[in-house]
Amino acid sequence: MNKKPNGEGIFKWINGEQYIGQWLNAQKHGIGQWNGVEGDSYIGQWVNGQQDGLGEHKWNGNVYFGQWTNSVKNGYGIEQFQNGDKYIGNYFYGKPQGNGEYRWLDGSIYQGQFLEGKRHGHGIWSNKLGLSYEGDYENDLKHGKGKQIYQDGSYYYGQFINDMRDGQGTYHQSNGVIIEGLWKDNRFIGCSIHDSYRQRKEQQLTDQNQRNHIFALNNWQNQKLNLQLKQGSKLNQYSRATSTNQQRSSGLSRSKRNPKSPSDDLQDVSIDEAERTIKKKKNYKSQQTNYLLINNNKKSIKNVFVF
Repeated sequence: MNKKPNGEGIFKWINGEQYIGQWLNAQKHGIGQWNGVEGDSYIGQWVNGQQDGLGEHKWNGNVYFGQWTNSVKNGYGIEQFQNGDKYIGNYFYGKPQGNGEYRWLDGSIYQGQFLEGKRHGHGIWSNKLGLSYEGDYENDLKHGKGKQIYQDGSYYYGQFINDMRDGQGTYHQSNGVIIEGLWKDNRFIGCSIHDSYRQRKEQQLTDQNQRNHIFALNNWQNQKLNLQLKQGSKLNQYSRATSTNQQRSSGLSRSKRNPKSPSDDLQDVSIDEAERTIKKKKNYKSQQTNYLLINNNKKSIKNVFVF
């Protein structure tokens, strides 16, 4: 009666293969090491003659260490490829699937989802040159919505189809130009282009012109009335300038002494309006009286609003 190998032992095949480890009913079962004839090998757990559990497999310069099911990579593992690339993550019956990280020899890295060994789902890719992409993948290509950043700092955010800008998207150039609209095969096919850099320059020129205008107003003098605005006074371009509390109080006190004082008509009005008001007063009073009134109320007139 032939006995089946059980326990620990060594078995050599005619073709040169060899197994050293545990047996159960003549099958590799437990912990053991198998050596092939071309330098390939496996060391780890076995179940009923199959690689099953945790183990390390070496073949053709590749190395995989991780989980196995029925001699197939299945579960979590790390694989170092002969060309220098490396994968760390989940496997499903021999192929990367689920969450994982793939590192290329040139320094590029992908972190995200896989399906049947290909990038599929949401992921982030980057390289040492400053290029990067974050978004959707399909069949190992950028496909769906994503954001790609380029070396010069410009970036595109929008739709991709088969690794190309395709569909609705916005491209922000490093010089401030924004291209927004429809894309086809990486080419812009229409909608709008916004030059934010030019807009900023135009706004700066507008602000400077406003400052120059205000400076001119602050130094403008009406020779007929001999009125001079205060040097360095600040005019708000959006709201009307107002008199100080002290000037208001003095104006009120003068109004009580002289109810028909022209200073009441000259408060918070323009220079032209002040001139018209003074002319009206000349119809009722003598020129000498008006001259005295104007001189007595110069301080009130100095704070009139100028357009």
